[in-house]
Amino acid sequence: MYNNYCQYRKKNVTLRLNNSNSMTKIVIFDLDGTLYDKSGLVPRLLMRQLGHWQDILAERRVRKQMKGCDYGSKEAFYEAFFSLLSNERGKSIETMKAWYQHSYMPAMVEAIKSCNHVTNIPKQNGVVRVLYSDYEWIEEKLHAIGLKTTDFDLVISAPALGGLKPNKALMERLLAKVYAECTHILCRFDQNASEHTIDIASMVNPNEILVLGDRLDTDGACAEAIGARFWQSKCSVLMARGRYSGLAIRKGVFVPDTHLDYPEADSQERMYKPKYDRDIQFDENYPYLDDSFRFKFGNFIVYKLLLYFLIRIFLYVKMGLRVRGRHILDFYRDQLKGGAISIANHVFKMDAACVMLALHSKSTTRIPMFAANFNTKDNFILRHLGGVPIPSTMNAMRKYNAAFDEFHERGYWMHVFPEAARWDFYKPIRPFEKGVFTMAYKYDMPIVPCVITYRQRRGLYKLFAPKNIPLLTVTICDPIFPDTTLPRKDEVERMHTEAHSRMCSVAGIVVNTWPDRKG
Repeated sequence: MYNNYCQYRKKNVTLRLNNSNSMTKIVIFDLDGTLYDKSGLVPRLLMRQLGHWQDILAERRVRKQMKGCDYGSKEAFYEAFFSLLSNERGKSIETMKAWYQHSYMPAMVEAIKSCNHVTNIPKQNGVVRVLYSDYEWIEEKLHAIGLKTTDFDLVISAPALGGLKPNKALMERLLAKVYAECTHILCRFDQNASEHTIDIASMVNPNEILVLGDRLDTDGACAEAIGARFWQSKCSVLMARGRYSGLAIRKGVFVPDTHLDYPEADSQERMYKPKYDRDIQFDENYPYLDDSFRFKFGNFIVYKLLLYFLIRIFLYVKMGLRVRGRHILDFYRDQLKGGAISIANHVFKMDAACVMLALHSKSTTRIPMFAANFNTKDNFILRHLGGVPIPSTMNAMRKYNAAFDEFHERGYWMHVFPEAARWDFYKPIRPFEKGVFTMAYKYDMPIVPCVITYRQRRGLYKLFAPKNIPLLTVTICDPIFPDTTLPRKDEVERMHTEAHSRMCSVAGIVVNTWPDRKG
């Protein structure tokens, strides 16, 4: 049987098919909702067809009415389709044909271009790859998501066979075309033989046919009609990797279906490779503590203009940012006056900004970051948001540590992502590095855990991003105070365990799939 999962790369996914046994000879792919994510498609389509929204609704009603019908031929199908559509709208058949062919379908193709999608259909010896869609314009749709008809061994639509899914007669015609046109894939011929009279249909059992589709009522019914196997495979589904399989959460907790193929073994594996456009040396000469007017001015611009204005609007409108637990900051106001270290799960490109906004952070906040990130186009924002690159040499590390000693003396807040690497919209809480807890003990500073969780994108929020991109909530937790009268090792261990456990609880995780630390 085939197993498949999706891999996120810049809003795209790669479909991988691993033949775990030799039983599958024909794989029948659905297109819409399977090779690309349909969530958010209708709003984008309506935006392009504002003057034809009634026509779109009528088209959907007609398709629902014709679902599962067999008209015998492509011509007969379209004659019935446009006749019904004409009656629904009270317009001429010619008018509806012109709208459908020259306006509606091109608009749909354009809308599909912004959908998450599969980027690769692998080829395997002895396996026929069939694309079977309820719509025509297949070639244009494939082109919109970066695929080609040549990625499949046979491409055909249900209307071309005379109807719409699910219909047994249509599936039988489909298989007849497979047997007729894909014999060379299903059979290994003797090159010395003069002729071959092989009944392919008798060689392929229904159990050797796999249908991949997003809907049980259409694709699943197609598989059932011919006795084939069915795998419900939405483009946005299947998070079997990345330690999701053993995850247990409280009832009602939302887990986003993200298209991401998370690493399985290394919790700090970097999923994203930045484009480096500069070569800054992070040595002992780098200004880890920068009190220059130029830096302070940039710091002011980033916080006042970007963070608390532009980025704030973006996060609240597009990502639906909500904050819970701000009363905790008021309750512990006196204990936090001398500074604190906030921590959070690293799950979004702008999660540092989310936490800064949640905590009402000042421009004096400092954030240790991967040094390499400062060699990208984001250098200005990272530096002036308070980012401090973590060096790799001993001499540079001494200056780096001296800078943080000074930050502590000045009462600055600090923020750390103890998971280290960013995994977008990942639900489990990954292992923490102990460095932040060692720092908290050294400076006698409280740890303020912040947990980023997710909400399903609903209502107007669907207009601003695909459905698989969740809305965000930042929850501020009670501080964890170090007891410097106890041995450092024991206290670091306690704070480490308590912080990880508390963040799992706030995230709604009953059984986490990672330990609280590496090793």
